[in-house]
Amino acid sequence: MKLGKILISGCISVIISLGPPKTLSSDLEPEITEHGALYRLKLSQFPLGVNVLRKIVRTPEGNYLATFKASSALIKIEEKSSFIITDEKIRSIEYLLVKKIMGKKQTENIIFDWKNSILKQGSQKSVLKVNTLDKLSMQYQLQLDLLKQKNLGIGMEFMYQVVDKKNIKEYKFRYIGKETISTTLGSLTTERLEKQSDNKNRTTIIWLANEYNYNLVRMLQNDGVRSWQLDIKENNWIKDEKTTGWTITN
Repeated sequence: MKLGKILISGCISVIISLGPPKTLSSDLEPEITEHGALYRLKLSQFPLGVNVLRKIVRTPEGNYLATFKASSALIKIEEKSSFIITDEKIRSIEYLLVKKIMGKKQTENIIFDWKNSILKQGSQKSVLKVNTLDKLSMQYQLQLDLLKQKNLGIGMEFMYQVVDKKNIKEYKFRYIGKETISTTLGSLTTERLEKQSDNKNRTTIIWLANEYNYNLVRMLQNDGVRSWQLDIKENNWIKDEKTTGWTITN
């Protein structure tokens, strides 16, 4: 299903985490807190909306476990990333992606062996370079980087090296400016960023709420032919499924 595949590649690559309000003093380091949030994804030329859940918890070992889930009548996606944070830098440990589209299942597993500087993707091994992230941990690194910025300037860029389909790609976000938008949570002051793309026809904009630690409340992508928009529905702690393990639920 071509449209479903477009949804998967677009959503998973750029959706940023969203968490509860929190005030940071200048003496405190930015941090990621446990939370869950619900979104609704709508696509042009596609009658069914998609429910999206994002959550992050701390494991008994002290690691972070981030989860992304998208579900509709035809599509089920589960994405997980385990990582640690040291000196405001995220270090990925393991990443898992499971897709079920029209009954067809596809998986992707990445292991970050920092001790031996090896990146393992199935049977493929390559050199693991410093600051390499997976597609989920990258999103939380962006959040941390925004939290520690005292002054955001128009045109400021944030760049990351990300494992994407067995390649290392540069993800780049450019700060556009402030905008007040209406959401299910009320009127919110947001910061707008654009994800840079090699495709000149594709535009991806994200709106990050100031009072929610620069977390996502809206995202829009348009490639000139079709578009999709993600909007926040609920912003609270959600206990819906197991928070550990790597098994997708039905």
